[in-house]
Amino acid sequence: MLNPLKAGLGFFLGKNRLSILIYHQVLPDFDPMRPDEMTAAKFKLHLRWIRRYFNVFTLDQAITQQQQQTLPRRSVVISFDDGYANNCSVALPMLQKFGLQATFFIATDFIAGQSMWNDRVIESLRNHPNTELDLDWLDLGVRSIQSQAERQQLAYQLLLKIKHLPPIERQQAVDRLCDGLPSPQPLMMTPLQIQMLSSAGMEIGGHSCSHPILTTLSTAELSHEIDSNKAQLEAIIDAPIRSFAYPNGKPDIDYNHQTIEALKMAGYHQAVTTSWGINRPSDDLYQLQRFTPWRHDQTGFIGQMARNALNRRQYARCLLYTS
Repeated sequence: MLNPLKAGLGFFLGKNRLSILIYHQVLPDFDPMRPDEMTAAKFKLHLRWIRRYFNVFTLDQAITQQQQQTLPRRSVVISFDDGYANNCSVALPMLQKFGLQATFFIATDFIAGQSMWNDRVIESLRNHPNTELDLDWLDLGVRSIQSQAERQQLAYQLLLKIKHLPPIERQQAVDRLCDGLPSPQPLMMTPLQIQMLSSAGMEIGGHSCSHPILTTLSTAELSHEIDSNKAQLEAIIDAPIRSFAYPNGKPDIDYNHQTIEALKMAGYHQAVTTSWGINRPSDDLYQLQRFTPWRHDQTGFIGQMARNALNRRQYARCLLYTS
């Protein structure tokens, strides 16, 4: 007899319907400066329920089956954005233990010991020697950073303030914030770790070179971000890259028709957004929807997965420290 939860999920996530989950980091332990990031303990719970109730594929596998009308009920893709080293050191062994595959979208400008701009901001607040910061130049006034809670809250506000600046202005703002402070420890995967993921049966996907807001770029800049990212990843894993994740991923804000055309020209077969919902065979393959349940109890997790099947083109829940 079919498990009642599986039966219920099968109603919402029927044949040829696909759920795609978004993750970023999987931290070994809770980090008060990144309170919304997944920890290993919470991720283990998610994987346990995913294995128990869902059929798991890489994105390329799932889309291929969906287009052939053979995708089973309760189908899920686990995806990771950005390319954090803990995807390899923490998440990969857990995925292997549960016998699951995932798709990892990598921004290649940071795989040689660099840090993403958002991580530089967070670490600058974590390690700042002062007890207050003058941020009048960002229209944020003079802010106290005496407590860890104040530092965490200010980091969140700074990320929102800086995220959608043009790339040069964003870089200048981050450099000014971090001026005189030591560089953070590298947090991103190396080429060797990307190879390890691919060799373990995981899918590697593109995520641009520098993780910009793609709609703010010139035609030449857009082509570079997409084409160079793809070429670098293909050289690392010696295999085609077919899937892409838009940085930030909001329709018309972070990507648009020109972005989609650039992906098609580069040879991408599908791309994912951060709009909530499930994906049907008739949906645009270059605007696939994703979602992550944030509940860490089985009933809440399953309920959110089912409710997400009713969503149509809603923006994803904003995590504090994703870029």
